[in-house]
Amino acid sequence: MWLDYEPLRACDEAAIAIKKLLGEKDPANGGYGFSGGFVAKPGATYPKWTEWDKKIAELQKRLDALQKAEAMPQPRPSAVVDRTRQYYEGYLTDCNTNEIRCLWFHQDSPNVGMEMTLNINEYTVETVRDVYDWAQQGRHTQKLSDAQVGSLKEIIGNLPASDKNTEFNRSVFVSIRNGGKVNVFQYNRRHAPSAIQRIYDIGGGYFYSGKD
Repeated sequence: MWLDYEPLRACDEAAIAIKKLLGEKDPANGGYGFSGGFVAKPGATYPKWTEWDKKIAELQKRLDALQKAEAMPQPRPSAVVDRTRQYYEGYLTDCNTNEIRCLWFHQDSPNVGMEMTLNINEYTVETVRDVYDWAQQGRHTQKLSDAQVGSLKEIIGNLPASDKNTEFNRSVFVSIRNGGKVNVFQYNRRHAPSAIQRIYDIGGGYFYSGKD
């Protein structure tokens, strides 16, 4: 059976695909081959490699740019960011009397809060990885000694002033309640004062400053 048209060669099919990816249009009843001409007869087209090297290089450039864009962290919608922040701020401001609440974010991710709650009245400390809108993981509770509670009282009574210019997800927080008011102290996690490390050393919670 004779065909009314010549089947395209594999190289011509590849050429058509590349041109389409580059946004170039083909004629209605045929396609462009490697020569850049319309494929109609066998042997009618021959590769012009210089031309196609340029086209393939352009295609690779676009694919590389697309891959790079996909690999970049996508910005979170502002509404989601606000709800996430409010959630963790709630953890800090709900601090009870005789409690010390500490918070920082794993790998600066604003939805993975590393929480440590110390109760100097009950002599307990609880740590948990709190993933917003997902789960609380790895909850652990341990007891504090008289000496540890005494040290904590001394530390929280002499905390340095906050650094309010630090981004929320790059901060480490400590909240305490004095009477009817909750005080939330905020510091740059990578430059946290030594008092923060002392609190974590006493409480046994995991704290990573981000310094190598």
